[in-house]
Amino acid sequence: MDATQTPRFPDAVIEGDGIVLRPLTAADAAAVTEAACDELTQRWLPLPNPYTVEHAQEFCTGFSRQVLDSGGGIVRAIEA
Repeated sequence: MDATQTPRFPDAVIEGDGIVLRPLTAADAAAVTEAACDELTQRWLPLPNPYTVEHAQEFCTGFSRQVLDSGGGIVRAIEA
């Protein structure tokens, strides 16, 4: 990588000891919506209220991809 390229996290599934970290998909939107609507989650995170399935779909398929592509981070779903 040369000095003009932005470092990027690998887009990999990470597995170990009964846990899997994987990219989010549109199928995760319902679970993300449920988690984001939780009272404590709403209290501590700057999320829209109400948080809709449309917000979750954008997070799962848009934002998570943009942050990875920009080199700014990595967003993963956790499966146990």
